[in-house]
Amino acid sequence: GEDALKVQNAGENFGILRSGVQLSVEARPAIALNDTLFYQLSNLRKQAYQFRFAPVNLGMVSSTAWLVDQFLQTETALSLNDSSFISFTVNDNQASAAASRFYIVFRPVQVLPVNFTSISASRKADVKVKVNWTTANEMDIEKYEIERSTDGVNFELIGIQVPLNNNGQAIGYSFLDKNASSGNNFYRIKAFSRNGQVQVSPVAKVTSIDAILQFSIHPNPVQSKRIQLHHNSINAGKCNVQLIGANGQILYRCALTLNTNNGTTTIEVPRNLPGGNYTLVIVSEDHHRFSLPVSLL
Repeated sequence: GEDALKVQNAGENFGILRSGVQLSVEARPAIALNDTLFYQLSNLRKQAYQFRFAPVNLGMVSSTAWLVDQFLQTETALSLNDSSFISFTVNDNQASAAASRFYIVFRPVQVLPVNFTSISASRKADVKVKVNWTTANEMDIEKYEIERSTDGVNFELIGIQVPLNNNGQAIGYSFLDKNASSGNNFYRIKAFSRNGQVQVSPVAKVTSIDAILQFSIHPNPVQSKRIQLHHNSINAGKCNVQLIGANGQILYRCALTLNTNNGTTTIEVPRNLPGGNYTLVIVSEDHHRFSLPVSLL
């Protein structure tokens, strides 16, 4: 009597399947071990989707929740205290859009083979990215897989790390991605235990190079040979600056120190330079190169 039927619409449909009836709300007793929530989907398009599972008012639950993906044959642990975001993709394979692809099952609490305590990623010289993660209670781990994504949804394997501890202690790992893109990069770690269990770390994001350091010149054309260089940088630091003529010759160079993440720096170029079009080249401390057209009056 406290259930609510699912009303179908012309777009995607997502409901709970119970005894052959699709519901939008299902009233149930308190969670018990091996309880299962069956979902039904329809009208999915070939694209990426994301679930958000938000547990509210569950009370004391002495079990764990697992999202089962029958298409990928995977099981993903869901938090019973905070929101879990799970991405999936529908492709040309009809099974990826199967109505009964997903369900949740509640199981007894288990001691996990490893706990991810942190994961971070930072861009190094050029476009390389260093991924760091730390674990606790590492036991019976077979391997770690490092995965990268450019959209935060579709991940690919880029490296494998063998466990260095496996004696229940905490340990840190690092991996250098030499083939990262210049745009946004997302990273996660998969831990494979010897009993076949798979755990996935949170996702770490590295922003695009353009977002790391941005420059602009205003006003442009420049008057009185004083270039007003505006910068928006995540990592303030030292930069080398060159003013290059149309023939490629370096006509002026200097070093700058950007002391704030957002600011303006004045560059005074030689007053005997003739008016015309030039290129201002800026090379950051971490070797990123930026070129800006500039006109001198």
